[in-house]
Amino acid sequence: MVLISLALLGSAAVILITLVIRLEAFKRVDTRLLDWIQSVLPESTGKARKKSDTMMRDVTALGGDTATVIVALSGSATLLSHGNSLLLPPFLLTLATGRVVGLLLKKWIQRPRPKQAGHALDIFTSSFPSVHTAMGFVSSFAIVFFLLSAASAPWIALSIASIVSALIGTTRLYFAIHWPLDVLAGWFAGLTICLLYTSPSPRDRQKS
Repeated sequence: MVLISLALLGSAAVILITLVIRLEAFKRVDTRLLDWIQSVLPESTGKARKKSDTMMRDVTALGGDTATVIVALSGSATLLSHGNSLLLPPFLLTLATGRVVGLLLKKWIQRPRPKQAGHALDIFTSSFPSVHTAMGFVSSFAIVFFLLSAASAPWIALSIASIVSALIGTTRLYFAIHWPLDVLAGWFAGLTICLLYTSPSPRDRQKS
C-alpha cells in the first residue's frame, strides 16, 4: 500500500512539473537556481575544473544509452544463466519504460536547453525531462532489484537507485545542460516507473 501511494505521488509530481513547464511558471526560479549552481563552480579554465569535468562525465555516463544497453545485455545474460527467465520480461520492461517515457515527454514538451548548455558534452535532444537522471534511477533499481535478489526488499533497491539518480542529476546541472526542474522530473519519473515493478515481483511468484 505504501509503495502504491508513493507511485501515485510520483506520478502526480511528474504531471505537476510538466504542467509547470508547459505554462512557463517558475521559469525565473529555475534560471536563478541554475545560475547560482554555475557561479559556485571552479573557473572553467582551471585545473580543478578540468579534473571535476572528467569525474562528472564518468558519472553522467551512467545514465546514458551505452550504460543502459550494457545493463540490459549483461542483466539478461545473468538472469538466463541462473535460470531466472521469469524475471527477464519485467527486467527489460523496466528499462524500456524509462527510456520510452522520457523520450515521449521530450517530444511533447520540446523545452530548450539552458543557454550555457554544450559545455564538454554533446547534446542531441530537448531539455525536459532529464532522461539521464531517470535512466540512472531505473538502471540502478533494475540491477539491485532483479539481479541482486532484492525483490523481497524493494526499499533497498529504491534507496540505492535514488542516490545514484541524484548523483547523475547533479552532473547534468554541473554541465548546465538541464534546468533544475528537468532533473527533478527525471528523478520522480524514474521513481514512479520503478515502483510499478515492485509488487508483486516475478521472483516471489517464482518461489510460490
